[in-house]
Amino acid sequence: MQLRVSFQTGKRGKGETAVSPSSSSPPSPASFCLPAHLGWHSQPFAALQQTAVSLQNQTEEAIRPIISHPAQSQPTRPNTITLHPDIAVGMLRTESAAAGRIWLLLRHLDTVGCGWVPIAEARDALTQKQYATRVCGRRQLRNLLAQGEGLFWVRENGRIWLRSLPKVAAALGINKLSSKPVALSVSVLTERIGTVRAHFYAGFHSGRTHSKPGATVMKPIARSTIQKITHVHPRIQRRYEKTAKVKSQRNFSVGASYAKETAQTAAWQRGTAVFPLTDKNGRFGRPGKTYMAWQLPNSYTGPHQLKTSNRRKRINRALTDLMPQGTTGNDQCMSVTEPEPFVESGVRYCENGRFAAKTIRRDQIEAAYWPELREGGVQMWHELKKP
Repeated sequence: MQLRVSFQTGKRGKGETAVSPSSSSPPSPASFCLPAHLGWHSQPFAALQQTAVSLQNQTEEAIRPIISHPAQSQPTRPNTITLHPDIAVGMLRTESAAAGRIWLLLRHLDTVGCGWVPIAEARDALTQKQYATRVCGRRQLRNLLAQGEGLFWVRENGRIWLRSLPKVAAALGINKLSSKPVALSVSVLTERIGTVRAHFYAGFHSGRTHSKPGATVMKPIARSTIQKITHVHPRIQRRYEKTAKVKSQRNFSVGASYAKETAQTAAWQRGTAVFPLTDKNGRFGRPGKTYMAWQLPNSYTGPHQLKTSNRRKRINRALTDLMPQGTTGNDQCMSVTEPEPFVESGVRYCENGRFAAKTIRRDQIEAAYWPELREGGVQMWHELKKP
């Protein structure tokens, strides 16, 4: 009897020791469901549990960088904006370059593309010194916002609602976007307004650049023609070209042999651009022979890079719908009052002699020119007259 009591007491003591709260770690629920020889203090089971827990921790650490969601960052603004030279020239013609600059900067600030910018945000970004897009003071900004109201934007409910490209082009009197878009640095828009106007003017020359590789010869264009298109005086043109670093190239053409009779006739036709040219190296014929030569209008290369013009067709279709019937319009005709751009009366500049002959027969013009190989900083052109 005493042996039975002592055995039960010892068994009860062992059980209390197994579930003693003074253990280093609490037992898992699985240990209560297992036999005594596989309980919490069983070395094989404890080793198996530790291995499973360590594998689970390693798996969670490996998966955490993959499934973690990074904090959403604000969309970054590009360093350049897309400038359509036709719209830039329209701003110069209507003397709205100052308000047009604000419109371009607001489009740059609209990173989401929702079509509007809060007035408070625009005021801070355009007038505060700590912003890189500061261009003027608060008072001048109020004047510019009033000047561009209805043309570039509409203010309502504390927001500046920006007008789209087709609507701005139509408001500026542009019937069609014919030039390729260019990339204009945002830092240029924050400089003085004279520099901004110079780059608007330079964008006209940048948009005429050939996008084909190897087509490096720019077509000549007279300053009088540029003045008709841009409404910029030739004296101001030279100033803008110096400010925006527009490169110019001189062009010449060689005609028939020199004679006093032909020289007088050519002087009446071409003015002071005619001069006698002695061919010492025999480039055009017998060495030492003198020819009649004259200077053609210069060619110009703008400082901006061309951008893809995928949206230009869509914008032109929208312009067609915005214009009244018969303007560009719904009958797809060019405006009668708008001259054909980049074309001088009676003269065409072609890529080669075959196109020059075809152009003379088709357009019934006086003469056509095509370039030869360029040597140095001078470009020579061949002339083909109407028979």
